[in-house]
Amino acid sequence: MMKGIIKLIILENNQRIRQIVLTEEGDTFSRKYLDVTQEIEEKVWGTLTSEEHRALVNTLNRMNQMLRQEIESRYKTK
Repeated sequence: MMKGIIKLIILENNQRIRQIVLTEEGDTFSRKYLDVTQEIEEKVWGTLTSEEHRALVNTLNRMNQMLRQEIESRYKTK
């Protein structure tokens, strides 16, 4: 885990409110790695056919639905 990429800010006028923000190092990390990753994902997505797009989105939606159901059943109060 990288340290120093985010920081917690507590507002002076309301100390109950906290914000998590990128540090300068976190911003640099984001631009260097996350932006590149997004570019690569977009390039790969562009190589898929419309049928593959639909199949992938449908499969991920189904998986998300199943994960939610499993979490809800596992943590349901008994």
